Amino acid sequence: MADDDRSWVLPEEPLPVRLMNTLRAERGTLHDDLGTPADLAAWLASAGFGTVRAGAGDLRDARELRDALRTLAAFVTGDTRPAARPP
Repeated sequence: MADDDRSWVLPEEPLPVRLMNTLRAERGTLHDDLGTPADLAAWLASAGFGTVRAGAGDLRDARELRDALRTLAAFVTGDTRPAARPP
């Protein structure tokens, strides 16, 4: 993610929605804003968690949480489309 690209920062949305929105489709291409541990650290800082160090395990856990939230949201809203998965 480019340092000046903060399109994934949505301060008006609840934190779980902001996390779910780090994976999005744009013009048929899937974009994962949590591509690296540094991306996760930047997202956490933007979410108000301050400066943190994130490692590969933290990134894996954050993506797993995001996927679970997206699955739950799809269930609650009756969305039957296949789940988006990062490349």
